[in-house]
Amino acid sequence: MTSIQSTEASLRSEERGYVSMQNIVRRLSRRTKKIEALYQEIDRLHELIPLPTPEEFEEMMNGKRPLTMEVLLHGVIGRSLFYLSEANVVIDYYRPYTPKSLGKDRHKFWRDLAENIRREVRWRAQGPATSLNGEDEESG
Repeated sequence: MTSIQSTEASLRSEERGYVSMQNIVRRLSRRTKKIEALYQEIDRLHELIPLPTPEEFEEMMNGKRPLTMEVLLHGVIGRSLFYLSEANVVIDYYRPYTPKSLGKDRHKFWRDLAENIRREVRWRAQGPATSLNGEDEESG
């Protein structure tokens, strides 16, 4: 079986709703490497952006000087770097993804994900809210 045929077979099985956990782990590992490479590239661009002096920045914050594209880009790219880093850390931190690592007390840090997993399981079971207006009414 060629690589193309293997990929096509994999895609067909995914279309039927089944993806092996081993395949997901393999993909996560490859994506982690891509995230790291993307982070490095964006970080180099981030360092090239000229920044104003602290005094100039304070004037922008106080509305005495217009915000510059450089400052805006620096903020947006900085925020992007943060989220790329967080994604990479979360994926990497919870390794190894093996049945043995899931045993009792083998991976003590998984518990901080438990509440997020619980919410996701409930959300998938119940489906998304039908109306955003209903959420506003409940919270207001």
